[in-house]
Amino acid sequence: MPQSSGPHHGSRGGSRDSRDSRDGGFGGSYLGIPGGLSGGAPQPSEGRGKPSDAYSDFVDYKNVEELRRMMSANGKIFSRKRLNVTARGQKKIAAAIKRARFMALLPYTSATI
Repeated sequence: MPQSSGPHHGSRGGSRDSRDSRDGGFGGSYLGIPGGLSGGAPQPSEGRGKPSDAYSDFVDYKNVEELRRMMSANGKIFSRKRLNVTARGQKKIAAAIKRARFMALLPYTSATI
């Protein structure tokens, strides 16, 4: 039996009909959503690269200006992703900030930052 090559009879080749698209026919730029409404797995974005080993050996607790750049305005320590450091470096940064707070070089709260 010959198969019909109509638009809705199981033809797999050729271009897709606009009514057949998975994003509702709106294309990839519907409401600024990349890829339309099709969902699916998120595409890998251009990341920051590998974490830096700049703080893996030593972080000076007396260098207050550098430690202050690693904290938010409220006094919170920034995350590893934001600082782009390894887990070991983040632990050393946190220890140095806590030591500087204990020595009264950095404030605990945002009242005096």
